[in-house]
Amino acid sequence: MASTAEIRKTYTDFAKTLTGPKPFYAVAGVGDLAVEKVKNLRPTAEDKSVKDLPKQLTDKISDLPKEARKVADKLTDRVDTQVKAADERYEKLAKRGETIVKRVRTQKSTKDLVEQAKSTINRARNVRGTATEGAKKTTTAAKSTVTAARKTTTRARSAATDAGTKVGD
Repeated sequence: MASTAEIRKTYTDFAKTLTGPKPFYAVAGVGDLAVEKVKNLRPTAEDKSVKDLPKQLTDKISDLPKEARKVADKLTDRVDTQVKAADERYEKLAKRGETIVKRVRTQKSTKDLVEQAKSTINRARNVRGTATEGAKKTTTAAKSTVTAARKTTTRARSAATDAGTKVGD
């Protein structure tokens, strides 16, 4: 029977596998596996395993040991086995997903799409640069116009004052 420390370590190790790209790859692997299973699915007239389920359950219950400690040990071992099996399945699905993702990344259509995206980004940068340059030129021209208008206004005021002074003489 696995000790509590061993079970905790198994769960901790399993939890560590849930970080990074592995969960994404596992989901991709599940999707790929589902597609494969659906393709291979054949309808059957009668599924015997479902009909036999009550008998199998009864057999399993009668097989359980009479002593509570043995039941606890057996359940602990089964949990440990299932966690290990789940970890193995998870690893297989992650590997399968990684393979499908790599295959998609190397397809011509994916590469073409990436190139189109890069081209679009470059065009957007060029447009932004042109717009920024135009805005700077417009700002400079506006400032220049305001400065010229101030100077003209100051000169016109001086000229009007001088003309008023000469008219009054």
